[in-house]
Parts: sequence; structure tokens; C-alpha cells
Amino acid sequence: MDHLTLFFRKTQKTGAIMKLQVVVHPAEEGGFWAEIPAFVGCVSEGETVEETLINIKEAAEGWLEVASMRIKKQLD
Repeated sequence: MDHLTLFFRKTQKTGAIMKLQVVVHPAEEGGFWAEIPAFVGCVSEGETVEETLINIKEAAEGWLEVASMRIKKQLD
């Protein structure tokens, strides 16, 4: 782990704010990759740290959407 940062996400439906820990690593082939430890399998990459953070935010949004769909399906 080379770099730790936090970002906030405003959910579209409730307006709630979520604080997530993001771990950014240098990639062996150049650039960076990031993960959100609280969201198993939520990873992304980019050429710069800034691009990587944008990409991991999009990955987190997708992860939350899929998790929400799975929960709804289980409740039906």
C-alpha cells in the first residue's frame, strides 16, 4: 500500500453521503491501480492517481448497484 485516501459519495436515491477508504498502489506496468477494501472485488486502474480515483469511484457505483440488485432479488 503506497497511498491511502478517502472520498465521499452522494447516493442518487437518498442523498446520503458515504465515506470510503480507497487504497492506491503503483502498477508494475506503469500507472496505478486502486481497491476499496470494504467492497470485495472492487478494483480499477488508471495512468495517473487522479484518473485512478475517478475510475474507482465509477467502479464503486457499479458495485453498489449490483449489490443493491442482489439484495432486492433475495428479498423477493
